[in-house]
Amino acid sequence: MKTKLLLTVISLLMVFTYSDTFSETNWTPPQSVKGDWSGKHLVVVRTKTDGKFIFLKTKGAVDFKISIQQDCKVFGSLGTAVFEGCVIQKNRGWIAKKLNLKTDYVIQGKLVDAIFPEDVIKSKTISMPFNLENGRIKGSLFQIEGLIDMFPMVDISLIKDKK
Repeated sequence: MKTKLLLTVISLLMVFTYSDTFSETNWTPPQSVKGDWSGKHLVVVRTKTDGKFIFLKTKGAVDFKISIQQDCKVFGSLGTAVFEGCVIQKNRGWIAKKLNLKTDYVIQGKLVDAIFPEDVIKSKTISMPFNLENGRIKGSLFQIEGLIDMFPMVDISLIKDKK
């Protein structure tokens, strides 16, 4: 009986937090998130050769620049790779925030070209969940492979560029 109740509660929480994320239509990013952001970061890319994972690292920090637009489009670059087809979305609503699940925002799309010379992957599907903390974008940039395999490439801390 307790197990059934627990499963029901978990299922309801999942439904409410999922539907809570998409409750707003015609959402636009808040003014605090829109604009140009930058930083320098170390990057690790994961590739697979002969069934073994190989981790390729930048020799030093590379430039990370993004521009978040009013229409939810995101442009930018990481090293020599560019963001392509990227959009920002609201990632959680008040229920998930209250339960400390997920992040406030997520950027999804592709990173095209090599990030640094040793990077052999020319196109990466990416997800970048983040929060705005003390005027900074704080989160992680994940390399997505398949449906559920996510590899954290970069821990992010970006500052808003002054105009």
